[in-house]
Parts: sequence; C-alpha cells; structure tokens
Amino acid sequence: MYFEPVEVSLDENCLSDLIRRYHFNDNDKKDIVRLYKQLYPRVHAIFHYVIEKGSIYVIASLGRGIDSLQDSFLKKGDIQKAYIIDCLGIQLLDKAYEGIDDRIHELTGMYVGDYTFVGDERLPLQTMPDIMRKLGQKKIRCNNAYVLTPKKSVLFKADLSKDKVHKSDMCSMCGNKDCANRSCQV
Repeated sequence: MYFEPVEVSLDENCLSDLIRRYHFNDNDKKDIVRLYKQLYPRVHAIFHYVIEKGSIYVIASLGRGIDSLQDSFLKKGDIQKAYIIDCLGIQLLDKAYEGIDDRIHELTGMYVGDYTFVGDERLPLQTMPDIMRKLGQKKIRCNNAYVLTPKKSVLFKADLSKDKVHKSDMCSMCGNKDCANRSCQV
C-alpha cells in the first residue's frame, strides 16, 4: 500500500484569508503565524487512491501531528490556540487538493473533476465503509460514527477525464449552506 506525499504550505495571502474567513482580528496574526511555524513541521500530507470505472476514490490526510498539537492545547485549556490550529489545518487541507490533482495527473495522465465528499447526498456517509475497504489502506481509519482519524482527513470521489476540466469552487458544490468553513456565497 503506497501513499503519495503532497507538499502543502500557507503563504501570506493564505494567512490573511484565514483571518478573514474565520473572523480573527488583525491582532491575532502574530499568534497565528507563531502557531503556523510550530505546526508546519508536524504536517505530513499524504493521499491514496483507487480508480474504478472512470472515477477515482481518494483518501487524504495531513497526518497525526496536527491532532497531537491541537490536543496539547486542549489539555492546557487553551481553546483559542486549539481553534487556530484547527483553522490552519483546514487551510492546509484546502491547499492539498491542488497538489493531489496535480500528482494524480502526473501518475495517470488524467484530470480530476469536481470532488464529491463522503457525506454529500450523492455519496452518503453509509458508503464510507465500502469505500474504505475498496481503498484497502490502514493509515487513515473510520469509526462506527463515520469519523476519520487523523482528524484532518477526507474521503472523496471524482470523475476522471482525458481533457482538462474546469472545476467548480469547492463550496459551490456543497449542499451545506450553513457551514462555518464556507468560503463563498451561493
């Protein structure tokens, strides 16, 4: 079983977007940058995939380092820092998607279409165990409540195409209009 590594990092624009997206103050920026520097060496972004009938199933994760750092702050009762780590993880996962698409294209010659995440009405949570068996890996796990561990892990399906496809904004494809992580207005 082989996992592909994905390089992810956040630049100044990403950090500014994080501040806006999660309603931090500009005063929080020093803490965010400091925590990012503490978090970054612990991020080990990976993905594994299986191709089936013109579609690709992908499981991806940022690794256990984010969980352990976030848990250390929670144990100290520092909810603000734990929340910042969570937000940084979401931003890093967002950045990983482009790297995953690029690497899949390098490996297969195919282009990845719009993602359908497990939990979407087109790919209900109940399909998760079957997809996990199909992927056949053991690094990223799913419990009986359909929660993936490590926490910053995702499972999705996408169509593959020989031609480059225009991908929709991730949030515009999602039906959860009240999501706290929503980056666009639909």
